[in-house]
Amino acid sequence: MSTEHGEAPYSLLPPGLSRSGLLDLYRVLARGRELERVLAGDPPASPATFPPLAALAAVWPLRRSSEGSGDLLGMTIRSPVAALGHGLSPRALLQGSHRPPVPASGRDAGGDWIDLPHGLLAPEAPPGVLLGVMAGATLAFRFQDEPRAGLFLGGVAGSASGAWHEGLNLAAVQRSPLVVVVLTRPGDPSPSPGRTPAGASSPVDRGLPYGIGSQAVEGDDLPGTLEAVSSALERARDGGGVTLIEVRWDPGTALGDPTSAFRARLGQLDPAMAEEISAIDAAARTEMEEAARLGPHAPVPHGESPTRGSFHRPVPRVSPLAGA
Repeated sequence: MSTEHGEAPYSLLPPGLSRSGLLDLYRVLARGRELERVLAGDPPASPATFPPLAALAAVWPLRRSSEGSGDLLGMTIRSPVAALGHGLSPRALLQGSHRPPVPASGRDAGGDWIDLPHGLLAPEAPPGVLLGVMAGATLAFRFQDEPRAGLFLGGVAGSASGAWHEGLNLAAVQRSPLVVVVLTRPGDPSPSPGRTPAGASSPVDRGLPYGIGSQAVEGDDLPGTLEAVSSALERARDGGGVTLIEVRWDPGTALGDPTSAFRARLGQLDPAMAEEISAIDAAARTEMEEAARLGPHAPVPHGESPTRGSFHRPVPRVSPLAGA
């Protein structure tokens, strides 16, 4: 198909998906686009966001549950598409975004969305800390013989921290069922040479020093990313340990608007889909506008509200003279 940047190098339609499956993918993209529009008035903690098409491809193979028995998604980059794709409600996400901001250092300080029953961890935390949390949480899955895995979404800047490498080392040594997805884009600040393993200037090269599998995919290659993440998750659940996936996203060569491009491709596949797609767009717009009208203090059904975790609990200061 043709785009404003020329011919798309990849098919946008994953093979093997039914007509309803393709529409389900588009529905998440449409809902995520509308939610991002609603959140635009609420400045995110970090300007970094995961490209919608790449985020959708990363989270789609995860197993979802609302009872704490599905896969675990950890994000240091805010992505409404990823959160919605993992089963969270827009009301819950809006509740989380309206809380007073908690400052966190580092370029990847992100979501402040936590909903453990649905399997989401996107807290404000120092750079690299969340990867260690994900390594420990997924290690618990392995110790308890649970058929679960974890997926970490983060940017390349976070890999400059010692905590990031410590978390990856823990996951690699203990063979945690974890897939680490790192986004790279032109212009993103790269870690200084002294903070990356020798010969590992790009994320895809950083798997070798830790003895884990690595793969690079293009962010606008929806079928390729789906296949890479799905295979890595299955390998993790089968005891294969950690996989590192670098998602390379270049807005100069990638699809300009992934939602519009995917929409157009579906219309080319089956003109009868046009009416259904328009209905999906209208429903997504109505859903997000209604969620926004409820306001930050609207009640959220039990089990849907992301809550602040231990990252946000203030540490009491004790004077050395206390009790003297």
